[in-house]
Amino acid sequence: MRTAYKGTLKFGLLAIPIRMGTALDGRPSMFHRMHAECGARVSQQYRCPQCEKTVEYAELGRCVELADGSSAAVTDGELDQLKVWENKTITLEYFCREDEIDPLLFEQHYYMEPVDGGAAAHALLISAIGEGLAAVVTIGYRDKVVLGLLRPQPGGFFVVTTMRWPGELRAADVKLPPVQPPRPQEVKMATQLVRSMTRRFDPAAHANTYRDQLVALVQSKGAQPTGPSAVKPPEKAYADMMDLLQASIAAQKATTAKRPRAAKAS
Repeated sequence: MRTAYKGTLKFGLLAIPIRMGTALDGRPSMFHRMHAECGARVSQQYRCPQCEKTVEYAELGRCVELADGSSAAVTDGELDQLKVWENKTITLEYFCREDEIDPLLFEQHYYMEPVDGGAAAHALLISAIGEGLAAVVTIGYRDKVVLGLLRPQPGGFFVVTTMRWPGELRAADVKLPPVQPPRPQEVKMATQLVRSMTRRFDPAAHANTYRDQLVALVQSKGAQPTGPSAVKPPEKAYADMMDLLQASIAAQKATTAKRPRAAKAS
């Protein structure tokens, strides 16, 4: 596992040395910006409009914009005085039900493993956490502190999910137009369609076909990938949702009949 973070997990008085590696493929872009006229790759530069010259990265500082439009500098020393966390430390704050956390807060996922003699304490923490529980943690980096969720996995290890602070989540500014309540017959038909489309999630059934086509395109240096076939428009104009639901159920039944029957879950 490639290490993305190495530090200490604090659980009460226990200090468990750990390291984390990202659980997601970063999917780096295979494209670079170039000068179309000559084919040379271009580089990013910072330019000062007042001095009219290119500024090196080491010469950059931080500033905030004030109400009058002017800027005020903020130094690294001033930011260091605001730190109230321990660097390279994951502090276990409390436990809660995992389903109490809004998934909208989730950001990045990391696998965690113990290092340097921390296996016994790590195993103890795994054993002590009840089913459905997760630990809310704060993760200290050199220049910031983030909120996280520590979740035990069936394999006997933890997944750490970094989260946004709840105050950063926008309220749902959704405006729904006025509409008549659905008729009981429509609800019954829609429920039937939902049930006919419900099955166990199968990760193997989902693949990034666009990514595969993109790789093939680059490898062939110009060959056009085969795109998905165009969806044919319906031949009949449906008068209401009942007809649309009936057609959807019929199509779903036909699809289900062609799909190989999955093994029954224990």
